Amino acid sequence: MCPFVPAAVSPDPAQARELASWWVEFYLTNMGPLYAARLRQLGFGAAVDEVVAATGHTPEVLLDELTLWGDATAARERVQRYYAAGADMPIVTLPPNRSVEELDQILDALAPAIALRA
Repeated sequence: MCPFVPAAVSPDPAQARELASWWVEFYLTNMGPLYAARLRQLGFGAAVDEVVAATGHTPEVLLDELTLWGDATAARERVQRYYAAGADMPIVTLPPNRSVEELDQILDALAPAIALRA
């Protein structure tokens, strides 16, 4: 199993949360009904409804379940959760429209978690 997992890694917790929220909001409001419907089936209906209603707040449960977010340590721990759940190779999805420096920072932060499995 090779899940694609959006990355939102930053030493600044507010920036990491903002980016993780963007990922969740984007998928739930711009990618058709599939993601929202499936998350509702999995018991996240209230959290999905909050995002879809454009409240400006993304419940942390969705950030935790759907993204690699936080500082480097937190994001690496989240990668390990995917392995523990049976993923063979979690694929890190990098955010669009970011500087090369920011993308390098994300990859450098996550590399130790991926290297442990190589």
